[in-house]
Amino acid sequence: ICPLVSFEDHTPGQGQFRDLAQFAAAIDPTDVPQGMSALEYVEQLKAEADQLIALRSRNLARLSPLAYQNRLRLLAHDAETIDDVVVASEAGASVAEFPVSLIAAVEARNLGMSIVMGAPNALRGTSHSGNLSARRLVEAGLCDVLASDYLPSTLLAAAFTLAANGSCTLPQAVGLITRGPARLTGLGDRGRIDVGCRADLLLVDYRPSEGRQAWPTVVGVQRAFDDLRRRQLVA
Repeated sequence: ICPLVSFEDHTPGQGQFRDLAQFAAAIDPTDVPQGMSALEYVEQLKAEADQLIALRSRNLARLSPLAYQNRLRLLAHDAETIDDVVVASEAGASVAEFPVSLIAAVEARNLGMSIVMGAPNALRGTSHSGNLSARRLVEAGLCDVLASDYLPSTLLAAAFTLAANGSCTLPQAVGLITRGPARLTGLGDRGRIDVGCRADLLLVDYRPSEGRQAWPTVVGVQRAFDDLRRRQLVA
């Protein structure tokens, strides 16, 4: 199994944080140096990043041969433009992780890249930073995997929500958090119920309770069910 390497740049002024005002609004005021406004601080960060931009190219150049040698799987993070996707693909990236624009997602698909979006985004129906909606990509058939991002509990919730609002069927939605990730990571023996697979199973309760809407709750877990059953039969 190849290790996954996400090539990221979260400096302001590009990618996910191309809107400087939005970046400034998300900063903890206690992190802003005394005597500066949040926006002035962001401008300073951007200037510092611009001076170091060559490091990004050098780092990508170091990762690229490893990707082509199948020693790692390279993920292009927060691609915004067609050029972003093309450069990443030429460097050996096979996955577009959280593309921030529809044109980037379409280009990634055209180049045969897998596309990963965040489950919190899919659950809400919108990006917390004003970028591309994961639901929109699911509905367009341009999302292969949902990642937990910063909130693991949203994986199941996003799958059931996508099915409930008609973005896709429930089997398709569950596949985004099972089959999709297994394929992307090279785990061919899991992620689906099939002959020769591990048969990791969840029993999920998705019924509304008193005073609250339906929320998927795991009430049972069975890992490698077939292996367990075989061991019991042998015993």
